[in-house]
Amino acid sequence: PTSPNSRPAFSTGLTGALGGAAIGAGILALLFLLNRKVTSAKDLADNYTPPVLSSIRRTKEESKDPGSFLLNKNSPMETMENYAKLRMNLLYTLAGKEKHVVEVTSAISGEGKSTITANLAISCAMSGKKVLLVDGDLRRACQRDIFYYENDLPGLSDVLVGDTKWQDCLLVTDWDTLQILPAGHLPPNPAELLSIDRMKDLLDEMQQNYDLVLIDAPPVNIVSDPLVISAHVAGCLFVARQDYSDHRDVRKAL
Repeated sequence: PTSPNSRPAFSTGLTGALGGAAIGAGILALLFLLNRKVTSAKDLADNYTPPVLSSIRRTKEESKDPGSFLLNKNSPMETMENYAKLRMNLLYTLAGKEKHVVEVTSAISGEGKSTITANLAISCAMSGKKVLLVDGDLRRACQRDIFYYENDLPGLSDVLVGDTKWQDCLLVTDWDTLQILPAGHLPPNPAELLSIDRMKDLLDEMQQNYDLVLIDAPPVNIVSDPLVISAHVAGCLFVARQDYSDHRDVRKAL
């Protein structure tokens, strides 16, 4: 320019600041509207009918080993209390029901379903309940990575095809009243295998020997296995993960 800018510096700066703030606010509003993730327990309670039984803070562990997230005597008090709340609310909902078999599932993988199932079983065992944890994911068994047992052990799939008795497949744990039934060998038709009458009879037989039977099932949006199992249980415990689970996936699963 051949001459100085005649506009006052203050008004120019103010206009620029307000314009930049408006653009920033618009971008933030757009990001907020496009965010479909579950943000809190209140977010779930406001959008869905099933009650939120407990909100559990993820334990901070440097190790990615699934077994490092198991409850133990050194676990934070907050975590222990959150699982105790989940246990009491779950048992309260089962009061008066004939069945005490509960399926645990989620919408998609990675939401913490298997860890929640394992720690809920431990929490119930700590309270004196006799608990059986069944790894019902015949396609991608996860409890073996949490409790550190061998991959090729006989389990649920072998029992359903008649190769063995379920009592002979049970694994003992560090908790006297908690036992595990592994998933067993990978079958070619998991959904069809779970739908046979033997599954219903098996669960009825199990609940006669335990105060609570927990089934770690696959994610409901990925395979139909949880839908098959749900016909034989008292109810389903649905796991959602903060800032990870998508509301569209949750709605579809429910």
